[in-house]
Amino acid sequence: MTEKYQCAVCNNKFKTTDAVDGFKKGYKVGFLCPFCKSNIMETGNFSNSLSNLRFGLSYASAIILAFFAIRTDLNVFISSGETSTRLIALTGLMILATSLLCYINRSVLFKETILYTRKVTE
Repeated sequence: MTEKYQCAVCNNKFKTTDAVDGFKKGYKVGFLCPFCKSNIMETGNFSNSLSNLRFGLSYASAIILAFFAIRTDLNVFISSGETSTRLIALTGLMILATSLLCYINRSVLFKETILYTRKVTE
């Protein structure tokens, strides 16, 4: 898996190791795009973050709702060791949903990670 930047100015993608050190060129913040030489900086957003994945936010909402649905059963399981069919069923669905999300987004998750940038403003 490789990490690449996507320039906010020219939209070209380049390896993180190809970013030009802006400090040596007199810039105090960020780095330079090797294609257009624009002063850019990382935004902290990744192409494979949950909010950028297909169905990512729906998945997160469903997992949170499922967790709230099984929390009493989970407390009983932790304290006494007894499992309920509802706990087993919802846990199985959560595992299935996670597997499905990974399958749908396999190209984003397992190939390259795009790190988004923005232009440095002074």
